[in-house]
Amino acid sequence: MEPPRCAGLRGDPISAIYRKEQAMRKLVVVILGVVLLSAVISGVASAQQYTNVANLTPFSAESNYMSLPGYLRYVTYQQTNLWLTYDEASRIVHQQAGE
Repeated sequence: MEPPRCAGLRGDPISAIYRKEQAMRKLVVVILGVVLLSAVISGVASAQQYTNVANLTPFSAESNYMSLPGYLRYVTYQQTNLWLTYDEASRIVHQQAGE
């Protein structure tokens, strides 16, 4: 797309405005690209590694007398200060056990 021409003006202020507009568009595209890339990278980086509890005996001293999902919830809370739901912890324990 060619900028509009304005005959008879020195320095052609319309083309200067057009160049600034094009530069702003490029800047917005670059910023959006960086934001999108950082979102993808942070998503990968935030994939959490949970303590493996599948090899523990449930309701024993080694699992602090808790079920394995309950113990995983407790350990995860101690490490991250965030609680897993019981369903999420159960799913993780089943994955760890290979079921």
